[in-house]
Amino acid sequence: MNPQASPDDEDRRRRLRAAWPVRVHRLNEAPSDDLSGVTTAAERIGMMWELARQAWLLSGRALPTYGRETMPGRLLRAGEPRPDDDDAQAAVIDGKPDSMP
Repeated sequence: MNPQASPDDEDRRRRLRAAWPVRVHRLNEAPSDDLSGVTTAAERIGMMWELARQAWLLSGRALPTYGRETMPGRLLRAGEPRPDDDDAQAAVIDGKPDSMP
């Protein structure tokens, strides 16, 4: 409860929350995260774009303005050390470095 919110504000927020779509599933019986049966490819790309845009904003970096054909990149073969100027963080899974950055 917000001590600065009026009772009318709290009631309005409570009514809005009551309309939120909520589904309850038994543990280990939740549906798959695969949205391909209920969304179009364009909708899924739109969802991904919003997540990518938010991640860029959170990183504090400007959104890239280059086109796909001029996108910077480099190929690092398995076991090849990363260059000193590589600012990507290696992923760690179960305490071990993952092969994908």
